Amino acid sequence: MSDIICAIKKDVENLLSSFCLLKITNFSIFKKFFTEKSFDTIITCKKSRLFEEFFSILLQHLFNICLQSRRYYYRIGALYALYLLYSHQLSQPKIKIRLTFYNIELFNEFVKFLKIHKAFEALYIILSLRGQCAFVITFTDLKIEFCSYFSQTLGGNVDNINDVCGELSQFTKELIEPSEQFVAFIK
Repeated sequence: MSDIICAIKKDVENLLSSFCLLKITNFSIFKKFFTEKSFDTIITCKKSRLFEEFFSILLQHLFNICLQSRRYYYRIGALYALYLLYSHQLSQPKIKIRLTFYNIELFNEFVKFLKIHKAFEALYIILSLRGQCAFVITFTDLKIEFCSYFSQTLGGNVDNINDVCGELSQFTKELIEPSEQFVAFIK
């Protein structure tokens, strides 16, 4: 699997490096450029039983480049590639792009970055991905992030994060199926 990840990163690096040389942000030109490139890893893995896992890694890698790269054309190219790959997935249901609380903050900064640089095509692509419900926050991520935040707000006095998660689970269960005491407390 690590060979596949290295090959993915190599394919992405080759694509984005070549795109950066063009120094353009036009999506239609990127799309043409993208279709002319050959991606050995993608073609090989499409035929593999590991395709879904591979594709999830590829989407996350491109998304992380969008959020964390310091190079403008890399970020734009990664976003365009992310959009093309997500939109033309053959698997159903589509493999989603996972967000964490940390990524959400970076994502908001990325949108501000695009607004400052007046990258309207890129902003439109983000809206399109959002419209396609491409992003998902899994319950596990929410639980881990919330528990981490909850334990930090208690000053780090929580010995076992599972205890905090247990309390959180009980609290959310009561919100869904409130006990008589909880209903009385609310009234």
